[in-house]
Amino acid sequence: MIKMGHRGADVIDIQARLKKLQKQDLEVDGYFGEQTLMAARNFQIEHGLIIDGIVGNQTRAVLTNLTDNDLLYLFIHCSASAPSAIHVTADWIKEYHMERRGWSRPGYSDVIELNGRIKNIYEYDHDGKVEKEEYTWGTRMLNRNARHICYVGGIDDDGEAKDTRTTAQKKALAAYVHTAIAYNPALIVVGHNQVQKKACPSFDVPQWLISCGVDTHNIALWNNNLKRI
Repeated sequence: MIKMGHRGADVIDIQARLKKLQKQDLEVDGYFGEQTLMAARNFQIEHGLIIDGIVGNQTRAVLTNLTDNDLLYLFIHCSASAPSAIHVTADWIKEYHMERRGWSRPGYSDVIELNGRIKNIYEYDHDGKVEKEEYTWGTRMLNRNARHICYVGGIDDDGEAKDTRTTAQKKALAAYVHTAIAYNPALIVVGHNQVQKKACPSFDVPQWLISCGVDTHNIALWNNNLKRI
């Protein structure tokens, strides 16, 4: 049972689903505090459940069922390639994932190339749902309710993590994020390094999003240890 004072991935999942259903400014930070308690109670009232603010098996089942295919997260990635590796394009990434690594689908839906061009490599629609044929393999968790965007770059010529985004890539990514949120106002934008111990996407996603004018209620406010930023 998930309740007041708990912290972790389960709390993130609950908060994101409550936020989507209740269309409120619930902060998704991985901590079950007063705000999450009230949201859970309101959900229980609305669906005729026991009103205790505790997300047990019954409340969790109803919550998950109602948001089963909902788009909840947008993950930002890098290709872990140096800007000098000009052969790394959107098509190359798709071929690398599916042909060389043998994945059934690529890691991302869209890729931002060095010139700022955004190319779709795995088709989806904009209905706010992630159907079984639409999701990609961007992380080890949360893929089923996520979309993934990757920019070409992310390391220097010595193989060290570095924010190599060109001006065109930064503009394209900012526009992409704002458009995604316009389609899905409850969307949570997350850096890959906030859920796994990786450098990807080689920059501080929350701080960059704030600098781009993204509301904090659309920003993942936790690090890869699921501690609040």
